[in-house]
Amino acid sequence: MCDHHLPDRGDTRRSIFSPYFTIFINALLEHLTHTGKALGISHGIEETDQFNHVAFMDDITVVVQDNLGSQILLDAVQELEILSNIKLNMVKTVVMSIDGGSGEKDPPQVTYKQQPITGFQATESCRHLGYWATPNGDMTKTKKRVFAKTRGVLGLLTHHALETKITKELFQSMPVSVFRFSAAQVHSGRQPELSEQRDMTRSAV
Repeated sequence: MCDHHLPDRGDTRRSIFSPYFTIFINALLEHLTHTGKALGISHGIEETDQFNHVAFMDDITVVVQDNLGSQILLDAVQELEILSNIKLNMVKTVVMSIDGGSGEKDPPQVTYKQQPITGFQATESCRHLGYWATPNGDMTKTKKRVFAKTRGVLGLLTHHALETKITKELFQSMPVSVFRFSAAQVHSGRQPELSEQRDMTRSAV
């Protein structure tokens, strides 16, 4: 396969369903792995397997122990972009420092094609794989979104005369699904929050 002839039928090469997209994503992940092994770039946590990225479909998180490693792996991503012509989404690309909760470190200063990557402070929340959290794992925003989703659907159900079965199905397909998805990862430990969610759920069914 080369850049002189690529099929132009079926899914576009930039679609996550395209086999070409899968080929290039897998090539990128392998490139990150080999680069990391060659130069010793990984998350740096001792007494555990060393890796420098996790991925789901086209969502990739690069984890390294210092700014230099971040820049080297971003340069590696750029190499694959040139080969595949699949552009990095700069709007969704952010950099953050995970420091165990102290909140004292500023985000790393790294660039992509000489353009600075947006940095998130320790108190700012961003979306990653369906969750909203700060760099140090505060998922307060995720919980707020669950409550907001629940209240929104309750408002919808209040103003529409629907059959009981349809009402339950609608409620389960929206806020309850959001709660189920996040509940396993969000460490609430706060009974009032769980009670509030329970009461809103009961009022709908």
